[in-house]
Amino acid sequence: MTRVGNDTEDIFNDPFWESLDFVVNAVDNINARLYVDSRCVWYEKPLLESGTLGTKANSQMIVPHKTQCYGDSQDPPEEAIPMCTLRNFPNEIEHCIEWGRDKFNEHFVDTINDVDQYLKDPKEFLTQLETNSTSAGSVTSLTKMRDLIKMKKEDSYENCIKIARAQFDTYYNYSIKDLLSIFPHDAKNKDGQPFWSGPKRAPSPIDFDASNETHIMYVKCFANLIAEGLKIEKVIDLAAITAMAKDADVPAYVPKKIKVQLPEEEKENNGQPAQAEPDAPEDDIIIAKLKEELVAMKEQIGKT
Repeated sequence: MTRVGNDTEDIFNDPFWESLDFVVNAVDNINARLYVDSRCVWYEKPLLESGTLGTKANSQMIVPHKTQCYGDSQDPPEEAIPMCTLRNFPNEIEHCIEWGRDKFNEHFVDTINDVDQYLKDPKEFLTQLETNSTSAGSVTSLTKMRDLIKMKKEDSYENCIKIARAQFDTYYNYSIKDLLSIFPHDAKNKDGQPFWSGPKRAPSPIDFDASNETHIMYVKCFANLIAEGLKIEKVIDLAAITAMAKDADVPAYVPKKIKVQLPEEEKENNGQPAQAEPDAPEDDIIIAKLKEELVAMKEQIGKT
C-alpha cells in the first residue's frame, strides 16, 4: 500500500487525479485529510470525507464550487488519554478501546514482527534494538521474542493456549490484585474521602473459569492469533480448546510491588507519565544471556 502525500506525487500525478470522478477519504490523520482535500480542490473533484474518533463517526460531502472544502474548517485537537487512566483507572469505553488496541499491537503485531526481523537479520535487529531501547526495554522485548521463538520451534498449539491463559490471569486477575493491594475497596484519599469514587471505579479480580464461554473465547482467539503469526497449526474445536485451557500449567499469583501514578498527579505533570525506573546493573547480564538463547534457538530452527 502506498501512502498519498508530497513524496508520492510521481505516482499520484496529474493523470491520476484527472482520471477520477470522485474521491472517498478514509485516512487516519489530519495532515493526510488536508493533503487529499487540497488535491480535490485543485482538480475540482467531489470528495466524501469520512473518519472515526474512538466510538464517534463523521462524514462530510464536499462539492466543488458548492460547499466548503475540508480545509476551510478545523477539527478540534485530539485529547490524549493519560497513560495512568488507561492502565489502572479506565472509566469510559474509549479508554477500553485504546487499551485493547495497544495490547493487540503488542501481542500480535510488534513482537511477532520483531521475531520475523530477528530471524531474517539477527545482527541488524539487535543493533537497532540497542540503539532505540533502554536496557529494561531490551530485556522485555528479547524475553517476549525468546518465548515466541521457543513456541515456533516446538510447533505446539498447547503452548499458544498456555500463553493465552497466562495473559488472561495477568490482565484480569493478578494485575487487579496488585492494584487493590495499594488501593483496597475501602481506601481513602488524602482528604479522607473514598478513593474509589467519581471516575475511578474499583475493579474486581476475575478467576479463569473454563465453563465461562467468554473466558474460553478469549483464550481461543488469543491462541489462534499467536498460532497464525508463528505459522503453527490452529485448533478450532472448542471442546479441545476448553480441555487444554482447563489443564494449562500457568504461573500462580505472586504479589508484586507496583508504582501507580494517579490521574491528578499526571495532570499536574502536564500529562507526562512518571519517570521510568533506571536501568538495573544486572540488565546487561540478562540481555547477554537472552542473546545466547536466541542464537541457539535460531540455529536449531535453521536445522529443522
